[in-house]
Amino acid sequence: MSQSRLAAVSVDLDTLPHYLRIQGLDEAALSASARDLVSQTAIDRYLELFDGNPATFFAIGEDVADPKMARALKAAHGHGVEIASHSFAHDYALSRRAPDAIADDLQRAHSAIEQAVGIAPTGFRAPGYTLSPPLLQEVARL
Repeated sequence: MSQSRLAAVSVDLDTLPHYLRIQGLDEAALSASARDLVSQTAIDRYLELFDGNPATFFAIGEDVADPKMARALKAAHGHGVEIASHSFAHDYALSRRAPDAIADDLQRAHSAIEQAVGIAPTGFRAPGYTLSPPLLQEVARL
């Protein structure tokens, strides 16, 4: 008798500049190859690990402006991976911003991901997992 297993796999694609910003460190310390680790190495490794199983990548809209990241996300989507939003700027204080600032950030991420991948994101994960009623309202609106 075959036993099926169920799992939910999701990955936050936070690039190294975002970690440096969170810690107040200078992004200039990163080499070009370090900046490209997610788009040029991590995504391919995740796809190999998932081996065609469904998964979700939470992408930061700001990172999608890099053509290498856009190509990597489009390729991942072609392998059946959902590309969801992880905000535009990955601002840990996003949930505490004014509603219009929240709307702007989320709309920018939404548009960047849709342009890169060819389909609008439906999933969302907040930076730092911090939520608020105005943030959730804007997520629902989108």
